Amino acid sequence: MISRRRKKPTWQIKIAKLHIEELFEEAEKLANQGELNLAKRYISIARKIAEKFNIRLEREKKLKFCRKCNTYFVAGKTALYRTNPKTKALEVRCLKCGYVRRYRYK
Repeated sequence: MISRRRKKPTWQIKIAKLHIEELFEEAEKLANQGELNLAKRYISIARKIAEKFNIRLEREKKLKFCRKCNTYFVAGKTALYRTNPKTKALEVRCLKCGYVRRYRYK
């Protein structure tokens, strides 16, 4: 049996995008104040909304949190940023779970 799924209405997608933006802004404020657990929760909610409405997060947003544990990155506190000239990649290491994510550059 083939299941047919319809797309979400555009007005719902617009509202979801606005909600994701607000959650990322609040997560940034809270992470800078030291409320890392609440910032982590906001990131996980934003990711669930994006998944539900099939919205791709921009590269800029993807650089701001850990994919594995949803920790919001604050340079020096929760993340370590390094460039690797050998592989031509920006390496972001989460200091909470140890996950390393590599973003290639030219």
